Amino acid sequence: MVPHRRVLQAFALVAMARADGPEHTKLLEIQYDVKFPVTLVDFTTLEVHPYIPEILEAWFLTTDISSTQDYRPLMQAAEHLKVRDIVAMSPDGPTVILPVGVHKLRANQQVRSLLETSLLCEIELEVICADLKHMYGMNVEDVDVERYAELFVDREYIEGQAWTLYTTCIGQEEALFRRVLIGQPKDFVRWRLGAPVSLNCEQVLDRMMSDAFYTEKLIKRNAGNLGITLSKEELARVKLERETIFKAMDFRNKLHDAAGGDHARTALQMLAGVVAKYEGMGDLPSRADLLTEPDGK
Repeated sequence: MVPHRRVLQAFALVAMARADGPEHTKLLEIQYDVKFPVTLVDFTTLEVHPYIPEILEAWFLTTDISSTQDYRPLMQAAEHLKVRDIVAMSPDGPTVILPVGVHKLRANQQVRSLLETSLLCEIELEVICADLKHMYGMNVEDVDVERYAELFVDREYIEGQAWTLYTTCIGQEEALFRRVLIGQPKDFVRWRLGAPVSLNCEQVLDRMMSDAFYTEKLIKRNAGNLGITLSKEELARVKLERETIFKAMDFRNKLHDAAGGDHARTALQMLAGVVAKYEGMGDLPSRADLLTEPDGK
């Protein structure tokens, strides 16, 4: 229903096992800064009952668990929904307690925004952990990020109506920010989030060339008439894009040569082959020997 569906399932389970279920759920929403996209009753009907065994569903619907204080069905249902590790007992009854590592990630709004956006954009876990360390000085374990993703960032629910409901939960501005980044290159996503990004020079030049090339194509297409008739401003822009292409190509070739282009690498490989050949024969020949033809000339 929404990317943070799993943690809401835990809230709903706890609510069914407490006399003050709805009130306690509102406290949990405030504590963990997360919202239901629909009413608690509707969410429970749609996202909890269909995912637990029928015998447990019947138990919840026919038994006042807060009176019997037999919480075994609650824990069994939590096991089925894979939230057993966050459903816990407090002095006043069942509640939801996040693991320490997950709670630390959830506590800071900026960390949470970076983390959830990175996960939605499929940034690798080790990269996310490195970014959190560089930007916030946080030493984060992969397992905590993985568990956070399971509870709060289920990528199955980022399309269609699910995303519309998610927008109502996190706000239009934040939802739009994340939506725009989904599907973008990962280094761009990290740069947009403020993470330290290091790019390969050839990669940057390649992107400059491709952007300039397709921008020129777009200008001509928008101008119509197969791009034959262009305005003065459009001609100037086409010229600028072409200059960008040629300059980037020139810089790329210079980088290639500075790194020892194809000819240099071929020569080095041939030299290495000659050295290897004579090493196998014993003493290496002198420079004069190498320059002397076999007949002694």
